[in-house]
Amino acid sequence: MEYGITPAGGFRWRSYRDLIRDVFIAGDMYCGPAKLLFPQITGSAGEDQARCGWSSASSVASSPVVSSSYMSSSGSPAWSSASSSPVHKLRVIAQQMVGDGYIQELIRAFGRRRPDELIFQRWFSQLDVDFVLVLHTDGMVRADSFSVEDLMALIKRWIRALLTMVQVLNITLLELPLPVAGSTERMAAAADHAQFTGFAEESILRMLAFVDAVTLSALNVNDDHRHRTPELLPGMLQLYACVSEACDLLVSAGMGKDEITKMQALDAMNNGILMQSRRKLSDAIWVMMEKVRALFLMDACWQVSQEAAASGTHETTELTMNYITLLWRNHTMLDYFSVFVSDADSFSSVARLIAEMITCLECKLEETSLSIPDLGLRFIFLLNNWHRVLQRVESLRDLPAAVRQERILLLHASDSKIKRYIDDYLNASWSPLLRCLLIDKPFVALGRSHESKIETQLQTTYATQKFWKVPNPQLRQRLRRAIMSKVIPDYSKYIEQMDRQNKINRHLVVTSPEQLEQQIEELFEG
Repeated sequence: MEYGITPAGGFRWRSYRDLIRDVFIAGDMYCGPAKLLFPQITGSAGEDQARCGWSSASSVASSPVVSSSYMSSSGSPAWSSASSSPVHKLRVIAQQMVGDGYIQELIRAFGRRRPDELIFQRWFSQLDVDFVLVLHTDGMVRADSFSVEDLMALIKRWIRALLTMVQVLNITLLELPLPVAGSTERMAAAADHAQFTGFAEESILRMLAFVDAVTLSALNVNDDHRHRTPELLPGMLQLYACVSEACDLLVSAGMGKDEITKMQALDAMNNGILMQSRRKLSDAIWVMMEKVRALFLMDACWQVSQEAAASGTHETTELTMNYITLLWRNHTMLDYFSVFVSDADSFSSVARLIAEMITCLECKLEETSLSIPDLGLRFIFLLNNWHRVLQRVESLRDLPAAVRQERILLLHASDSKIKRYIDDYLNASWSPLLRCLLIDKPFVALGRSHESKIETQLQTTYATQKFWKVPNPQLRQRLRRAIMSKVIPDYSKYIEQMDRQNKINRHLVVTSPEQLEQQIEELFEG
C-alpha cells in the first residue's frame, strides 16, 4: 500500500511524490538553461577554435546562480527562514509521511525482508528520486551518459528529496521511544534505534551516490566534452548548498537532545556521511572553478574576425562576466566552504578571485585587439568590451566590503581608460582627415585635387565606420559628441575659407558641416 493525501475537496488522491514535485525551490530558476558559461559556436580557425567557440544566444543570458539572498551565515541557503519557504513546505510533507505511519513501516521492514532494495524502491519512488538507486546499484551507469540539461533537472529533484528525507528522519528519530529502566524495554528501544540508524545511513548513502556520480561527470571530461565542467558548476553549487542545508537541519535537530543514542544517530548521519560529502563537493567545486578560469584564458576562446569586432561585445566577455556574477552571488557560500577545501592554501577569497578575473579579462581584451587590422576598429572593440565589463560590475549589488572596495577602485580607474580608448580611436580614425584639413600650405595653393582628396577621405571614413556597432546608447552618443568636437570645428573652418576664396569645385559634391554632423549621428548603429 502506498500513502498520500486526499485534498479537502476529495476529488483525487495525491501521492507524496506529487506533493514534493509541487514544491518550488528558489534554485529551480537557476537550473536552466545550462549552457551559459561555455563557448558553443563553430569556427574556421582550426579544431581547437571549433571546440571552443561561442554561442551568441548564450552570451547575453544571466548566469545560473544560487541567489545570495538565500544564503545563511553558515554558507548554506536559508531556504527554511519562513513558513512559506520550501523547507517548511517539505517539512509539512515529511510530517505527513511520519503521521501516516509510512516511514515507520519501511523502517520495520528494513533488514528483515529481502531484498532491502524493494523497500528503498518504494521510499525513493515517493521522494521522486528512484533514478538514484540505478546509480547506487549499477556502477557501470555513469552520470556522463546524461545530457547536462537532464542532469540539471535531476539535481532539482534530488534537492527536494534530500531536504524531505532529512526532515522525515529527524521527526522519526524524535518520536522513537526512550530507553526505560526495564532491561526488556531498554533492549527493545536500543533495537529500534539501531534499526532506524541503519535505515537512515543506507538511505543517505544511496542519495549521495548521485552526488558522487555528478561530481565524477563534472571532473572527468576529455577535450571533446570539456563544456560539461562549466555547465555543471551551477548545479554543483546547488548540490553543495543542499548538503549544507541538510547538515544544518541535523545540527538543529540535535540541539538540546540529552539522549546519547539519538545524538549518536544524528552524528552518524551528519559528521559521518554528509560532512564527508560536503568536503568532497567543496574540493570538486574548487577544481571546477580553476578549470573554468583556465578555460576563459584559452587563446582559442578569444578568436575575433573583423566582422565580429565591429558587431559589439565579444561573447567571451559576456560569458566571463556571467562567471564573475556566479562567483559574486555565491560569495557567502564560497568563502565559507574554503574551510572544507583540502588544498586550503591555494584557495582565494571570492573578492580576490573576482579581482583576478577582471584583471585577466582586461589583459585578454588588449591582447585580442592586436589581431584586428583596422586601428580605429581595434579601439572600438576595446571600448565596447571594457564598457560592458563596467556595466556588469556596476550591476553587482550587496557586495562584500572587499569586493566593494575593488569595484570602487576599478570604476575610478576605468573612466580614464574609457576616455583613453575614445582618444585613441579619434586619433586612429579621424587624424588622416584632420591632417588634410590642417596642412600648412596656404589655401590659395590648394588645387582641386586636394579638395577631392578631402571629400574622398571623409566619405571613406564614413563608409568604413557606418556599420561598426556600439550597442550602449549612452556610450554611442558620447562617442559621437567626441567626434563632432574634434572634427566639426576644423572642417567648418576649412569650408568657410574655401568658400570665401571661391575655391570650392562646383562640379564636386562637397559635404557641408551640417551634413557631416548628420553622418556622424548615423555612425555605430550597426
